[in-house]
Amino acid sequence: MHLLYYRSGPEIFFSGNFSGAFTGHCGRCLEEFNFSLDQTFDLVLTPEPKRSGHRAAELHRDELGLSYYSSEEIDLAPLIAEQVILALPTRSLCSEDCRGLCGKCGANLNSEPCSCANADGDPRMALFRTLKVGR
Repeated sequence: MHLLYYRSGPEIFFSGNFSGAFTGHCGRCLEEFNFSLDQTFDLVLTPEPKRSGHRAAELHRDELGLSYYSSEEIDLAPLIAEQVILALPTRSLCSEDCRGLCGKCGANLNSEPCSCANADGDPRMALFRTLKVGR
């Protein structure tokens, strides 16, 4: 991981990147697989605004994307962990052509043929097979 920073007035700007090898589970066949990430990110930290009283204050639209600091020492670990989580794939697949698991017997269709009789098809679609098209 590399991280550069500079300060402009009270704001602190960070620019960095991380890369690494990760292990995940396929969303279709549930097999474990390895993948890599190489991601760049930018962060801006601004001083935490002073709040009067102990009431919860309403956030304004321009404050939603901001990160704050309130002391001389800043722990960047949670912010970088957030960037790693955001870089992870939303649906991890071992390969684009993964066939997944059989819906009836649970066999991994990538490594073994399914022994289920597939003639009936999906029972949820039975109603549509009875419809007549045209007049």
